Amino acid sequence: MKDVIISVELMEKKMFQLTVGDGAGETDDIEHLWKKYFAGPFQWWDNTANKKNDRVPDYKHKVTGEALWIVDPSTPQWAKAIYMKAMLMKVTQSGRVRLVSSEPRVFQGSSQFARKKVFIPNSKHGKSYSQLTSTSEWRQTTPVNDAGLKHLQNATTLREAIAILQSHVQHRIPIDSYMYVDVLQRCLKQKDLESAKQLHDCIIKSRMEQNLFVANKIMRVYNRCGRLQDARKVFDKLEKKNVVTWTTMIGGYAEYDRTKDAIKIYNQMRQEGGKPDKITYLSIMKACVSPPALKWGKEIHTHIRDSGFQSDVHVGNALTNMYTKSGSIDDARMIFEEMVERDVISWNVMIGGLAQHGRGQEAFDLFLEMQRDGFVPDATTYISILNANASTGALDWIKEVHEYCGKSGLDLDVRVGSALVHMYAKSGSIDDARLVFNRMIERNVITWNAMIGGLARHGYGHECFALFLQMQREGFVHDEVTYLSILSGTSATAGDLKWVKKVHSQAVKAQLDGDIRVGTAFVHMLVNIGSIDDAKLIFDGIKHRDIITWNVMIGGLAQHRRGHEAYSLFSLMQREGFVPNVGTYISILNTCASSGALEWLKEVHKHVVKMGLDSNISVENALIHMYAKSGSIDDARLIFEGMAERDVASWNGMIGGLAQDGHEAFSLFLQRQREGVVPNPLTYAHRHAIEAGLECDLRVRTALVLMYANSGSVEDAHLVLDRMVDRNLITWNAMIGGLARHGRSDEAYSLFLQMPRERFVPNPTTYSSILNPNANLRTLEWLAEVSSHAKKAGFDSDVQAGTALVHTYSKTGSIDDARLVFDKMVQRMECNDWRTCTTWSWARSILPVSRDAERRSCSRCSNLS
Repeated sequence: MKDVIISVELMEKKMFQLTVGDGAGETDDIEHLWKKYFAGPFQWWDNTANKKNDRVPDYKHKVTGEALWIVDPSTPQWAKAIYMKAMLMKVTQSGRVRLVSSEPRVFQGSSQFARKKVFIPNSKHGKSYSQLTSTSEWRQTTPVNDAGLKHLQNATTLREAIAILQSHVQHRIPIDSYMYVDVLQRCLKQKDLESAKQLHDCIIKSRMEQNLFVANKIMRVYNRCGRLQDARKVFDKLEKKNVVTWTTMIGGYAEYDRTKDAIKIYNQMRQEGGKPDKITYLSIMKACVSPPALKWGKEIHTHIRDSGFQSDVHVGNALTNMYTKSGSIDDARMIFEEMVERDVISWNVMIGGLAQHGRGQEAFDLFLEMQRDGFVPDATTYISILNANASTGALDWIKEVHEYCGKSGLDLDVRVGSALVHMYAKSGSIDDARLVFNRMIERNVITWNAMIGGLARHGYGHECFALFLQMQREGFVHDEVTYLSILSGTSATAGDLKWVKKVHSQAVKAQLDGDIRVGTAFVHMLVNIGSIDDAKLIFDGIKHRDIITWNVMIGGLAQHRRGHEAYSLFSLMQREGFVPNVGTYISILNTCASSGALEWLKEVHKHVVKMGLDSNISVENALIHMYAKSGSIDDARLIFEGMAERDVASWNGMIGGLAQDGHEAFSLFLQRQREGVVPNPLTYAHRHAIEAGLECDLRVRTALVLMYANSGSVEDAHLVLDRMVDRNLITWNAMIGGLARHGRSDEAYSLFLQMPRERFVPNPTTYSSILNPNANLRTLEWLAEVSSHAKKAGFDSDVQAGTALVHTYSKTGSIDDARLVFDKMVQRMECNDWRTCTTWSWARSILPVSRDAERRSCSRCSNLS
């Protein structure tokens, strides 16, 4: 079939050539009839598709018989324009329809050949149907109340649809609610605020603003576009409201975390006699998913119970979710247990809630119960349980979840795989995380970020940088989280400076160096490395800073004995309009004493008083500590005596400051006892070292690491280690031994690998520290490498290192390796052979062999069992 193109101009010319009737009075009547047609085209027979001669009218009223011809001098121009948009077209061989004119603008209309989607707002399901429709078919599929949609459906763009409505308003053609709702739905899908406002103007001019069907929809559009104030204006102007109106406004506030406003509307609804329905409750509960909103959530829960909606599974799920996210996990569990009906979402919400609240084992138990009750875990189930906080013993159930995941085939899901990588890394098993990562067929940015962050936190700085580059080579774009992940390492050293600078250059290229979080992370990383000048350089380049950025830089300068610079930055911070907080003062007061420090210290103290923080116990303790270190014991005593409340640190700080005056220090010590304050020995020793000005001394800091590690306070030991500018071999051994003895072997091994990178050579004590009595089967993952290091260094025959190797190998079941090391040892402490070995250390090493005597036939050791 040949293309047929009819221009608007040619059609207009033909219209005026074919004249049927004339007369001024008739013109008014014809215009009235056209308005009547456009107001209800369903009431007219449409002959345009089958018309064979000009005497047959194009449209004929079904009841009155009134007739209309398009090509008529009396037909008003506005009617012709509307018709032309709907009917002029180009018919191609493919059957597609496109309106054309001499102008470049393209129109699309309906015809018997036009394939289009017909939306029926008041149909049962409100679905769209793709079908081949003619004009007569359209008339049949269009509901009586939806007649005006005919011409709007022909508009190819939202702007055209609005233009048609504006034309209707201008010529006072009636517009029903369905026409507005249809176009508002388009605005909603496209989030087109400008078009919504134009449409709202038409609604006001056509006096439809009190129509609830239209008003509720325009409110939804404004909510979706984030214009809550505009939605509220529509809401407030309504003389009458229905449940949809109230729910729409509540839902808008809930979506944007405007909890108080949502609660106000909800309460107003109830006060005015409105009855919340299921959707209302689901909307208001979404506003109560934070700890501060728990009191309102409980009140709403009472209303739900009274109204009988609690038995609904969706409402029950929402209640469980609300209590979970507001921190009341026990209430959430109670709701879950009371639910008569549950679905997979119910289980997922409860499992995820337990996991997020550090109750991973309970989450795993529920995961097993879910399957016993006949529910099949989906991807969300695995993602929920793998979002747990790492805890002791978590690795065991994580591996079981991983096994279930593999059986279901969901380990291939990129979201589940990413969650496994993240969880393994968080639980300290970086090798398992790496294994999952390497086996993944599909990865996304989240996967890469999880693996990079895991390596960084475990001290594998160079490896995570290599992965950072590999990610880029494989076509993935680094985002803010990528940079935050690679900079999340807590054990950064001077050896990491080179790759950190390369990462920064990549951030600059990606224009992410200006991001507050990324910039602050770079500053923090360089401070930890000890490259304070580079940190200051990056800090100066951050255009937009927040209080955290300032605190990190001030604290970094203070820790590196540059107190005057820290104070200068503290002053600059205030000149730029930032208000110091508690963290700021603690950061600047954490400096080592230096000459002239007392002068700026007093200025900082003045600021503390001015800000009303002189009664904050943490700030007061920091001031006591700093005054004592600066030699102004009277100022320290003045603060101490004026404290409304004191803790152990307050007493320790003051007693430490008086250390040179033994009598006064002892008197204060006795006073502390009389007041019932129980001293913490570790805190006391640490504080005493600080007040004595010895915290920066290498030997003192090493002793502190050893003290904290031996007492089980591994985190405090790590904190001291990370702050040390200088370290020695004893420091490393103390930290590695502390981690190993307290079941954190993977971290101990990570630190062991970090030693050579910082040019420290492990000695026999290093090996005896990392090879400890808490060895287990997982230790075998890296034991071979530690043994290889020991052999290369010639320590496998050393008594100290060899004993540790024999013990660890034997406990983990690798008896042949234990025997091999034993045979190589030159000296065996107090024994010459297996039969005369009486030393306890040897007994505990050989004991596993004797327990395995039946299998190994080790009769020589049986007397030790």
